[in-house]
Amino acid sequence: MAFVAGVGLAFGQTPADLYAYEEYQAWAAKQKPGGDLLDRYKAHLIDGGADSVDAESQVRTVLRMAGAEAAHPFVMEMVRGRRAGKALEAARGAGRNGAWLERQSWAVTGLDVTKANPSPFAPGRWDLIVVKGMALRDQEASVVESLRPGGLLIITGMERGAAPRGLRVVKFEQAEGLYCGEKAK
Repeated sequence: MAFVAGVGLAFGQTPADLYAYEEYQAWAAKQKPGGDLLDRYKAHLIDGGADSVDAESQVRTVLRMAGAEAAHPFVMEMVRGRRAGKALEAARGAGRNGAWLERQSWAVTGLDVTKANPSPFAPGRWDLIVVKGMALRDQEASVVESLRPGGLLIITGMERGAAPRGLRVVKFEQAEGLYCGEKAK
């Protein structure tokens, strides 16, 4: 996945929005991976003389322009504060979770796992796997094995009773179809 560099003006966007977004992109391109990039950007703006209200407004503009508001809130909650690493966004749909993860300095591979491309699940390959609405029954053991120690598996839109075995449950909301499990360190 590549983070799109150019953004044209759409309905409701102003030239100031585009300028704020381009400023963020230029700054982000020079940053080392790790931590929450948007929190660091807000601190950068404040260090540069912006007040906290203006800095927060610019961060919201960046999120809106990048489409990050469409990332699943559960994914954002589960990875917040974690060290970035290698992530797989499987059954990705529009790829919005992966795009958000990239902005948080994760190295993201996005693909749809199908019969033609059945297994990106090599042992110890991923620090994070995000799956959207996909039953893992046939690949459950491979998915769990492909996580590195301490790695997370996040499933949104999970089928009832489909939580994988072999992971410590971090958070599970069966009614919402949300699951996050962590591989033992």
